[in-house]
Amino acid sequence: MGMNRKSFVRSLEAVLAILLFMSFYSAATQNLSPTLPRANPVIMNEGLLDALEQTGVLESLLNTYSLNELNSILKYSLPPTQAFTIELDYFEPLIVKNDENYEVTKNVSFIRPFPDTTNLYSVQIYNNNDSRLPLQIVNNYYKVSITAQASQELFNNTITLDNIHLTTNLDERINTTSMRAYVNNERTSMNLDSIVYNENYYDANASITLTVPEAKSDELIVIAIFYATNESSEIISYPSLSAGIVPTYSAASAEKSRMSEVRFTITLNPNEERLTKLYYELNTESSRTFDNLTINNTNIVIATRDEYYESTQPSSLNQPSTTFLVSKVINSEDVTGLMNLRVWNYE
Repeated sequence: MGMNRKSFVRSLEAVLAILLFMSFYSAATQNLSPTLPRANPVIMNEGLLDALEQTGVLESLLNTYSLNELNSILKYSLPPTQAFTIELDYFEPLIVKNDENYEVTKNVSFIRPFPDTTNLYSVQIYNNNDSRLPLQIVNNYYKVSITAQASQELFNNTITLDNIHLTTNLDERINTTSMRAYVNNERTSMNLDSIVYNENYYDANASITLTVPEAKSDELIVIAIFYATNESSEIISYPSLSAGIVPTYSAASAEKSRMSEVRFTITLNPNEERLTKLYYELNTESSRTFDNLTINNTNIVIATRDEYYESTQPSSLNQPSTTFLVSKVINSEDVTGLMNLRVWNYE
């Protein structure tokens, strides 16, 4: 798909904003004379990120999880002798409400379609006093990526996709009450019309009807279908949807996704609605041991973001032991992010 006008204007603004900066930056980071020291990369890159912040590029990155635009700008802007990687830390609001008229302590859960480069070991939930809550991540969701094309304009119309191939790892039964559909990043209504197993319960073909909020004639529709194994405690009641238009489509093979069931323990006062924070990192590595929690979601309401973005990796993942780190706080409407830009010189 082509770049829309808003993205083009923002990209143009980004280039114009850094051109003047880079005329100085390029000179300052090169050894123009053996008697002149090279400028501090940290100071220079702080100035570069400040310039980019004014264009909206960093806020767009925060909201779409895509590093493509920033990767391109940094490749153009940084000296050819420098490589970089980008890490992102996210803080999202997570609202938890107790519908009981008495105090409760419960193990509760919600489903979060984390971006594809999320480090699931980094996930935390912070209480309103910033203490960490007991936590378990159950990562047992699979994804089928689909691109479809309808021969007519769609506006809250249904489409039907036949023979979607679903698989899981050996002996992991498909949970038929866990399926979710996302169209162009947003969650949409869907119905599992039928499922036929291929000799076992972890390999099947499904027929799915889902709602497309809006699409022009012949426009490519980006669809992601998620489903879990029976480890998930989620039970979805699908709406009744009339069979829709049958578009041409292409489906990728099923793969393990970062969508996960997030389980945590919380104590709430009678009828209390509490604002907590969900934290996670992109493009980092770590390890940890989670708690083992048995879920009881009765009369607890949890509100969280329910949108899916693939996310993209930074240009360079392998980095030496010595790097120059520049950190930048980015704020959006309901999300706060911390971007860590690591830069190093080639040997």
